[in-house]
Amino acid sequence: MHDTSDFIRSQGYAVVENFVSPETCDRLRKAVLRLHSEDNDNYGKKFLYDIGQEGFVINIGDRDPAFQELLNDFPAAGVVEDLLDGEAALYLFQGVIVPPGGGIGAYPWKWHCDLFHVTKMLGGEEFIPGVNVLLFVDHVDDRNGGTWLAPGSQGMDESQIAIGDTAYQKEGEFQLVAPKGAAVFFNPLMWHCAGANHTDQPRCAVKMLCVRDWMLPQMDYAQSISDEVLQGYNDRAKKLLGHGPAIIRRSFDHDPEHKTSGVAAE
Repeated sequence: MHDTSDFIRSQGYAVVENFVSPETCDRLRKAVLRLHSEDNDNYGKKFLYDIGQEGFVINIGDRDPAFQELLNDFPAAGVVEDLLDGEAALYLFQGVIVPPGGGIGAYPWKWHCDLFHVTKMLGGEEFIPGVNVLLFVDHVDDRNGGTWLAPGSQGMDESQIAIGDTAYQKEGEFQLVAPKGAAVFFNPLMWHCAGANHTDQPRCAVKMLCVRDWMLPQMDYAQSISDEVLQGYNDRAKKLLGHGPAIIRRSFDHDPEHKTSGVAAE
């Protein structure tokens, strides 16, 4: 655990092989593809493409037992809690699919950092606001869209990053090669991008982005997961999902009529 944490502190990322079993990968991959197909049927593939959500499957913790099992087991717990001083909560929990022809160079995939909107408001270079855990349920390499990382780019804004510049990519960035069942942990302020998928098969992953629990999540998981499903989560998973006395964003209920979002200090 400490070796992984130290790698992330020093170089911004770490790759952990055998993060989950091949059997777990198969269940997760099947679930991601099934839910993606459901979303295409329910919302329309063109609509999802137009809003930049092609290949992203949301609210997976409420939609298939495979993701509930993953979060209950949460093999990343030791590293995440160590880096975030026991303050971890989910900012984003989603399936990620890079379809054939997708990835870098194709819409909506582009270089980005996950907490771009708060980059300038967070502490100094030593401060780690979150940990992005990207679990590959397929083998990944340069053929099917292995993720590109730009070590040292944490905290930089677009004016400081030569996004899409081929020369820059050759100098500072690299593309991950990892076996099925591996996970890459990285600082969410590090710039990254899905690689181009040159194969005829989708490349699937599960993203678990954890942040300090005083930061608002991208999706309100405490509200979006049904009571019935929530009962199947253990206490640690419930805390990650935003349930518990330490979470400051639950002081009043979501109320569409009065345009309140449940955001207030206790």
